[in-house]
Amino acid sequence: HKAIKYFERALVAAKKFGNRSEYARTLIDKSLLLKDDSTTRCREEGMLLLKELNSVLPKAEAVQVAERS
Repeated sequence: HKAIKYFERALVAAKKFGNRSEYARTLIDKSLLLKDDSTTRCREEGMLLLKELNSVLPKAEAVQVAERS
């Protein structure tokens, strides 16, 4: 799936440049596309990292993530 490969490259780039906020958001976005057990892991890891950074998702995105949970 092309979109998942895009998110994988984005995760590598965010990690390489130390952009933890972008890394967290990309994990959450990627979790919306996955349909296996890694969906929950990606979402939880991303949300935990955002919490550590004292950051939040915009309301519309948070609602979409919650609906997919």
